[in-house]
Amino acid sequence: MPFFRQLVKGYLQSEDYDVTIVEDGQQALDLLAERCFDLLISDIEMPRVNGFELIQQVRANSQHKEMPAIALTSLNSDEDRAKALSLGFNRYQVKINREGILSAVADVLRRPLAGGHDGSPNEASIPTNTSSSQASGSLTELTNVST
Repeated sequence: MPFFRQLVKGYLQSEDYDVTIVEDGQQALDLLAERCFDLLISDIEMPRVNGFELIQQVRANSQHKEMPAIALTSLNSDEDRAKALSLGFNRYQVKINREGILSAVADVLRRPLAGGHDGSPNEASIPTNTSSSQASGSLTELTNVST
């Protein structure tokens, strides 16, 4: 598993989330056709289906249109941020700030971070890109949380 995916997976697991990882946006859509998740965390730059396309398809699906979604990307321009938010991402995080990622996840799920939560298990799913053009490896995450 590429370094970046493993790192973010570790961040989420440290907060008691169960994490599911897929390779890219298309696999995320395929998995969403089979089951529901409580949160999607996605890179923007992925092969086959990029993060912008992924969130558009998620928002167009009545079963998943209300699922919180976080863009987690190396793209740091105002244009990319505005586009991601206008297409349906709830938050936009630039790689890789551990506290920023965990804070965004807790915020969209309205859940306190470890040490302050009720001990209920969380399930996070991470679809990720293995494109060699991404030095750190891209990430698309789907997240389920049991409360």
